[in-house]
Amino acid sequence: MTRCFLAAVPSCDILNPVVELVQQGRKSFPKLRWVRPENLHVTLAFFGDVDDSRYRILEDALASRLKGLVLSDFSLSQTGSFRRRGTPSILWIQAKSENSVLTKAAQAAEQAGQDVGLPGRERSYHPHLTLARCDDGGTNVLRWLERRWLRPAIKGTARIVLMNSVLMPRGPMYSEKRVFSSNTERRRSMTWL
Repeated sequence: MTRCFLAAVPSCDILNPVVELVQQGRKSFPKLRWVRPENLHVTLAFFGDVDDSRYRILEDALASRLKGLVLSDFSLSQTGSFRRRGTPSILWIQAKSENSVLTKAAQAAEQAGQDVGLPGRERSYHPHLTLARCDDGGTNVLRWLERRWLRPAIKGTARIVLMNSVLMPRGPMYSEKRVFSSNTERRRSMTWL
C-alpha cells in the first residue's frame, strides 16, 4: 500500500516569501505544527492508501485526465483558516490560477481516482497551501498572519506531481513519484531563504 496525493508544487519565486513567513511563525508561535518548507504544496486530491496494482492504474488515469493542463499564472492570495469548534485549526494561504486551472486539475484528479474505484472528496474543494496546524485554537496566530502576509504580487507556475507520503513521528515525509505538468524546476534544487 502506498499513501499518496496529487499536488500543485509552486515555483521558488512563489514559495520563498511563504518559507520566510513560516520561519517567522515558527519563532513567534513555536507550539504550532508548522509545515516544513520541503512539504509546502497545494493538495489537488488526496487518495489515501492505495494498493500497488491500483496505484499503477491511478498513475495512468491521472496522466490521461491531466493531459494538457498547465498551471501558469499561479498565485497565492489571502490567509485564512479551517475551523474546528469555532476556532482556527488549520492556517493557510489561498491558491489561485488563471482560468480556474487549479480547480480543473483537482476535478480531473478526483475523476481519475473514481475511475479506479477510490472514494471521492467529502468536502467542497478550496485550493490552499497549508502553513500550520493548531491544537488549541489559532485566533491570535491568524491575526498575526493577516498582518504579516503582504500578498506578494508574484505570479508563476506550479508543477502537478503525484506525491507519496510516509507518516513519521516528526511529521509526514513526501517524495515525488511522477510529474504530470512541469515548470522544469525540481523540488530538490529549490533554494530556501
